[in-house]
Amino acid sequence: MQILIQTAGGYANVGDLAMLLAAITRLRELWPNASLEVMGDFPQGLATTYLKQEAQPIDVNVSPSQWFGLRNLLRNKVNTKIRKFIVAIEDKFKSDTAYQAKKTKIILPTLKKADALVFCGAGVMNDAFMGHSLKFLDIIEAAIQLGKPTALFGQGIGPIKQPYLEKRMKAVLPKVDLIGLREDLNSLPLLIDYEVDLNKIMVTGDDAIEMAYSARADQLGEHIGINLREASYSEVSSGESPVKQNIRTILRKVASQRDLSLIPIPIDNSDYQAISNLLQEPIQNKLAGPAEVIAAVKRCRVVITGSYHAAVFALSQGISVIGLINSAYYQNKFGGLAAQFGGGCEVLQLDDSQFTEKLAITLENSLQNAPKNREPLLHKAQLQIQLSRKAYQRFYDLISS
Repeated sequence: MQILIQTAGGYANVGDLAMLLAAITRLRELWPNASLEVMGDFPQGLATTYLKQEAQPIDVNVSPSQWFGLRNLLRNKVNTKIRKFIVAIEDKFKSDTAYQAKKTKIILPTLKKADALVFCGAGVMNDAFMGHSLKFLDIIEAAIQLGKPTALFGQGIGPIKQPYLEKRMKAVLPKVDLIGLREDLNSLPLLIDYEVDLNKIMVTGDDAIEMAYSARADQLGEHIGINLREASYSEVSSGESPVKQNIRTILRKVASQRDLSLIPIPIDNSDYQAISNLLQEPIQNKLAGPAEVIAAVKRCRVVITGSYHAAVFALSQGISVIGLINSAYYQNKFGGLAAQFGGGCEVLQLDDSQFTEKLAITLENSLQNAPKNREPLLHKAQLQIQLSRKAYQRFYDLISS
């Protein structure tokens, strides 16, 4: 048995890595003797560090040098809305020569040898990552045309307004054998609209939940975890702003009053600078991989985050979360996550005229209610772990029948 795993993320994001490792672990449990291959962005050393002997990496990354690169050149020179427009233009018009070359030389031959294709957990099927979405849909469609069983696990889908992306989603997703969704608030209605058979859909929660849940402490920590995502898709720029100043003031005040530490919780490599700028303190130690980030989260009583997987790692350990959003993309992600876990996950809009007051009140309430929220959050995590494992078992049964 040879299973090809497509990962949407890269080595720089520990949330993506956690979902990939979850997929490898579960597939290996079901098919102990299978050959597992992973297509993705694999710099030298990653296979040894994370994949070990469980899966063989296949590097199909398209170098950023193939892109126009305006988004990076203008990162600190234009406002977020202009940069977002530039990103959309780049993703629409950038040359796909490198991808097509790798598709011919690497992807198609690998698909032909594989017995099945698994697309592991991801949140890229949306307008913000349209270029990535189209590439992955192309790979999934190629597998289907070759007659390979296909499964998508732990998917967060939307928001999608781009007509061409909608067209491709409607053409490909109904033909997939099994789709596991992170949440049903936003993703499920889209799949229904795309006429995906409900019998092919399972709402399972995020695949990274089990890794964090398994590392949970016996009791809550006594610190506040901090994350901020500065990116075009979060619509949070890298410069100083009154909102960031107000966040910093509130954090310092509460930390001082309660004698708490503020603990950085970086998920993506870019988060280190964003968190450092927010706290106006250098981050001394870089966390190596999902396990170390999850261990940092374990020390917290509450996590305040602009990154989705910092919230997943916290909620899965029974730790309350305050999500900071400023874009439709993150509204989808945090809204769906809050619906999956229920109480203990509050979401605040950064451009709300009353944001500062709401953050101060919500932080105090979250710290106060953290013990009460812990057990219900852990119970929700357990349920989602069971559902996620059932989805993998269902794919195994489908192939084995």
